[in-house]
Amino acid sequence: MTGDVTGIRIKYTKNRCVEATKTSNTIQICRIPYDVLKSSNCDIQIQNRFIVYILLCRNPEGQDIAYVGKSKNGIDDRPLKHEESDIKWSDCFIITDSDQSFLNDGVIQYLEKEIFTIIKESQLYMLTTKNVNTDTANLADKESADSMIDLTVKILDVLGLHIPESKRNTESREANNNNLVDLNLPYNQMQLMKYINSGLLSISENISVRVVPGWKYAAYSVPNTHKTLVYCVYNKSKSIFKAYLIGKPEIYNDVSLIPAESGSKYGKCQSTMIISNTEDADKLIGLCRIGLDYVMKKK
Repeated sequence: MTGDVTGIRIKYTKNRCVEATKTSNTIQICRIPYDVLKSSNCDIQIQNRFIVYILLCRNPEGQDIAYVGKSKNGIDDRPLKHEESDIKWSDCFIITDSDQSFLNDGVIQYLEKEIFTIIKESQLYMLTTKNVNTDTANLADKESADSMIDLTVKILDVLGLHIPESKRNTESREANNNNLVDLNLPYNQMQLMKYINSGLLSISENISVRVVPGWKYAAYSVPNTHKTLVYCVYNKSKSIFKAYLIGKPEIYNDVSLIPAESGSKYGKCQSTMIISNTEDADKLIGLCRIGLDYVMKKK
């Protein structure tokens, strides 16, 4: 049995499992009865061995109890390691993604930590998770994971796990020319940033923007691809912007691009250039059109 709720596709199986996916997205979230999980009778194919899971039950006093964990080996290992004499788990929620190139150990550490924080902040559940690891995800992966987390919270609500809107990522949010002000740039650099912002948003109506004041950058992403098209990073000491574009310089065939420095935290954005005036900005916008074509072909 299947259904569709505001773009979220719901599938019910004969073993009482529920699978939720999103139109034009690779996210997969499942609700599996714990007894079904324990007996290895789950009749949903989990699309990735990297998962984050939430165990849920209610104690005799009516208190909802939750455990947040992660696994690199799918549902057959870690989710079954948390049995206690006074806790009888009723359901296991599985959070994963069918894009095999996206999830890795660092990303699921980040997802686990963020989801744990959201549930803890809600104060609706008694958490039995003792600790969560410090994540090793790079900045680009975190950008993609943040979008996944926002969608995860909505889908979990559809599946019966309600988490109120979180205070997380108050520094990182959808951008327009008004909250670009949060970057606290000098006047001339702010005008240039606004020029860049308007030009990049004109490439496609689907481009999304995140502004992170603490790191003084704006990231422009392609929804539903886990890909950041370009980072625009302000260098305060040199009063210039440095752009990091998706892919390697050879895909652009432009001598103004050079490889990003070794160990760059901007993930797959491996091409870089300096933006010091509107002429540079126009070149960046043109190159980002090529970058967008590259992302969509790789999708």
